Amino acid sequence: MNIERLEEGSSWEKMHKEKFKGKMIPFGAKVNFKPSEARKSEAPSKFSPRSTPGIFAGYEITAGMKWGRKMLIRSMQVMSTIKPAFDLEKVPLRLVDPHVTEVVIPVEPFEFPMKADYERVNGTIE
Repeated sequence: MNIERLEEGSSWEKMHKEKFKGKMIPFGAKVNFKPSEARKSEAPSKFSPRSTPGIFAGYEITAGMKWGRKMLIRSMQVMSTIKPAFDLEKVPLRLVDPHVTEVVIPVEPFEFPMKADYERVNGTIE
């Protein structure tokens, strides 16, 4: 919402006196990204595609409220194990440490793979 363009400019533009230079990707949208080599358990194998599907979780903001070109991504592999209830008592440990990367390719038109499951869990009696 802070980078959304309004008539008088976005909140980002008012604060930084310049337009946001990153891609506008909505929270929860499906993206493709390259996971870190440090995460061997989530890294693709030698013969797998170079990118991994994930869910966009926001922008990493550095000191001074600046954007350092990095984005937060949660892998679909991890998200598939989470119950998307809005009233969870604590955040599952698997969600605490998202991938931080500069290379993110949004799937367009935007898809929200967690939306149907979220609405089923939070909007129906089961």
